[in-house]
Amino acid sequence: MGKVYVQDRNAKALDPTTSTRARKLIDKGRAKVVQWEPFTIKILDRKKEGSYTKDVTLGIDAGYKEVGFSAVNENEELISGVLELRDDISKKLEQKANYRRTRRNRNTRYRQPRFNNRKKSKPKGWLAPSIKHKMNSHIKLVNKLKKILPITKVIVEVAQFDTQKMQNPEIEGVEYQQGTLQGYNVKNYLLEKFNRKCVYCGKKNVPLEVEHIIPKSRGGSNRVDNLTISCHNCNQEKDNQTAK
Repeated sequence: MGKVYVQDRNAKALDPTTSTRARKLIDKGRAKVVQWEPFTIKILDRKKEGSYTKDVTLGIDAGYKEVGFSAVNENEELISGVLELRDDISKKLEQKANYRRTRRNRNTRYRQPRFNNRKKSKPKGWLAPSIKHKMNSHIKLVNKLKKILPITKVIVEVAQFDTQKMQNPEIEGVEYQQGTLQGYNVKNYLLEKFNRKCVYCGKKNVPLEVEHIIPKSRGGSNRVDNLTISCHNCNQEKDNQTAK
């Protein structure tokens, strides 16, 4: 975007400037380069600290594999990008465990076994390594951006959806914990749900088939809420029509 990020003498972030003005400040000895990516300079001769800043809001879209971010002031966007998170932590931990297993079989110095050095319960606030990495990555991203921009507000977008409650608002207790398919396969669940009869013609005691309410050819999914039970004739006659 042609912006150069600026710090004062105490490494406090100021408003960005243009590349032309930054080059003039460096040529006159009034500033020096702090880092190249993103390109940031430090002002050496400014006396009024923090007097050239506007409020900056940082927005973060927290994701599982990527983190989107954008910083804006009242006039324009100052920086934006995507941070890619590591996805190999679980594999690295497994590799580490394998190294330790093979080490026991090598002809190395013997040590007495230590079976009581494992904690029985995890400490309060413990996080799995992959989750901890994601949390730390978000924090490092914010801290890094605060070094080059005068960020005064951070907004993190987090969305959580309880799909089971959305489909069945009355579900609760053990039924909620177990889910709709606990102890069933899909067809048995549908047979119980629709009283072992064709939902179209109402016939019982006939071979029944799993049927898509909205056909896959018309965008339907394989989710249980899009499946029902019908006899073979109704299934064939319905073809690629929706239930409606």
